[in-house]
Amino acid sequence: MAGSAKTARKGVARARAPAVRKRPNDTDLAQRLAEALGQEAATSRILHAMARSPADVQPVFDAIANAALDLCRASSAVVLKFDGELLHIAALASVHPSGAEALRSAFPRPPSHDTAATRAALTGIKRKGHVLSSEKVDGVRTYRVAPDGGTA
Repeated sequence: MAGSAKTARKGVARARAPAVRKRPNDTDLAQRLAEALGQEAATSRILHAMARSPADVQPVFDAIANAALDLCRASSAVVLKFDGELLHIAALASVHPSGAEALRSAFPRPPSHDTAATRAALTGIKRKGHVLSSEKVDGVRTYRVAPDGGTA
């Protein structure tokens, strides 16, 4: 019986062996490289805007909105800032004029569960609409949010 127990254990050990990882192909690697270079370029544009206007944050918010367009492959982008009570539009990029007017009429507004962006400010955690990052600077918390299925 001792021999059969050993054999049984060997069988279990073989069954638990990790699967061989598939190596990324050239297309996967090229896609990852292109994404990393895009993120680096976007970061560079934002840092450049910060260096050009240390006393004025508007060019920085505009650079963030434009970087979001590129990184998320979006048709438009909205950057919101939260002052602790209300959400305010900080920048709009490639938003149709009628959409911009509608957005401006909806803000400032308190955080709520109505949309991914306002929910992100309310909860600060990942839910519907992916919170890509959050940062608090000078008392203002900033969130980067992509719609369901979106990436940065």
